[in-house]
Amino acid sequence: MTQTAVSQRAVPLTGLLSDEAVVFNATSQKIYAVDSLRGVVSIINTKTQVRTQVKVGVSPVAIAVDSATNKVYVANNGSGAISVLDGQTDVVTATVEIGKAPYVLAVNEATNRVYVSNTFSDLLSIIDGGTNAVHRIKAGSADKIRVDSIRNLVYLMGYESDHFTILDGDTEKLRPVPVGALHLWDVALNKITGEAFVTRLEKNDVVSSGTALQGASTIAVGKMPCAVRVDESRHRMYVANYAGNSITVVDTAKRAPIKTIPVGDRPQAIALDEEANLIYVANTHGNSISVIDGTSLKVIATLPTGKNPYALAFDSQNGELYAADFSEQAVTHVDVSRFRIHASERTGN
Repeated sequence: MTQTAVSQRAVPLTGLLSDEAVVFNATSQKIYAVDSLRGVVSIINTKTQVRTQVKVGVSPVAIAVDSATNKVYVANNGSGAISVLDGQTDVVTATVEIGKAPYVLAVNEATNRVYVSNTFSDLLSIIDGGTNAVHRIKAGSADKIRVDSIRNLVYLMGYESDHFTILDGDTEKLRPVPVGALHLWDVALNKITGEAFVTRLEKNDVVSSGTALQGASTIAVGKMPCAVRVDESRHRMYVANYAGNSITVVDTAKRAPIKTIPVGDRPQAIALDEEANLIYVANTHGNSISVIDGTSLKVIATLPTGKNPYALAFDSQNGELYAADFSEQAVTHVDVSRFRIHASERTGN
């Protein structure tokens, strides 16, 4: 990956920043967020709003949750280890040495495996969630990891690669998928169709990997697409265009843009509330969240956050939104309940 000064507005915040800096654990109904400067994870009980902290390793940068085992995995970039937390007690139960500078991680809940990449390394570490045993394979650069637990496939994407890689979780064989450009920025999966969507920052488009029924394709979006999320049930994809200050809505069945919606300054992260059909967008340099109505495809509110929100987590059980704020190393609770009430009334739920 390429490290870039965080004060630079020309490209999305990078360096050692992950969109998994804040996550929701549905089993324990808690929010977990990294505080890299203090070496702690901040924990919010979403039922009581009580906040606690737990000490982990040096410079934690990303978190993944295994809801099946109620374990929380924290990548500590500065100490080369993964902290394993018990999701019930929030006690660190293990520290797994992983090698220099772990960066991003993802869990396959169906196989109880954790996949971890390391900064400036082509090695992928695979942790057995039952024993914490680690083995490594040479898989290429991986700045984003997404898991299709249904098919037991792991998608690895590197910012400066001209392809992404699909890892078979059973055989650990690798299949590169060319995308024809450097500076890939995000990948999202449609787990119903088995399709992957990858944003190409400099090409201003999204590449689809294709399905068994449809071949690969390219979809034009806005300037510098840096985040992508898929609403599988509605056949929609939402792409944050960092330099365009907009969100492009795509019909995934037709592989065609529907509408481009202006939002705030430098959107960098997206969270979906599929029940209420609302889309939340973190405007990283606008210090705000744009709320988009998925039916009208209009911005219905702009809500304040802390400084430089760069990652979002949505509590689907209680209908609450949380933003990780880079400059303050804090997590902001954003009240979206009134918009969800209106959405429920609109849809008749």
